Formats: sequence, structure tokens, C-alpha cells
Amino acid sequence: MSIEIVLEGSHLEHLLPPEFERAVRDFISSTDFLGYVACGLVLMTFCMQAMIPLRVVALVSNVAFISYGWAAQLIPILLLHILLAVINIASLHKSLFAAVPRKSERTSQSGNTSASSIPSE
Repeated sequence: MSIEIVLEGSHLEHLLPPEFERAVRDFISSTDFLGYVACGLVLMTFCMQAMIPLRVVALVSNVAFISYGWAAQLIPILLLHILLAVINIASLHKSLFAAVPRKSERTSQSGNTSASSIPSE
């Protein structure tokens, strides 16, 4: 997406000088913009403390980097973030279901009448 597409037909089209439009277009392409967004998401994960939101943002950054790697034909970036996405999905799954006790654990805890759980007099 370029500035021309965004500004074409709008009342802002005549407000920006052509030199500015050229400078913006030369400064950053849509592929580069996707790479910057992906980098920002990775930076955001380093500022997070809660594990589940961190994994979600990390997974979104992996998708952004996969898209960037595909668009820019950067095979090492693409392969790395496919692998990291799999790791993040597995870790997110583990984090989500670690807090939920299994049905067998809930029934054994609620109905536990072993000698060790009966208070002594």
C-alpha cells in the first residue's frame, strides 16, 4: 500500500507536496512496515510479565514475522518464526490447561477419605 492509494481522491491529496509523498514511499515499503510491526510486537513481549498474554502477543508477532519473511522472501526469518510459532502454541496450550485440574483430579480431591486426610482426635 502506498501513499498514492491512501490519498488518491481525498481532500488531502493536494495538501502534501509530491516530494513528501516520494520521501515516505522511499523510506518505508509495506513489507518493511510489516517487519517493523513484527519487531514492535517482539519488543512488547519483553515488557510483559503475565505468561498467557505474553504467549499470545508472541504468537501474533510470529504470524507477523512469517508474513514478513514470506513477503520479503527471507527464508531464515520465515523458518525461525514457523518453529517459534509451534513452540508458542505448545507453551500457550500448556499454560492454559495447567491451571485447570483434570476431572479425575477434582473428583479424587473432593472425595478423598484416606486415613491421612481424616483428622486425628
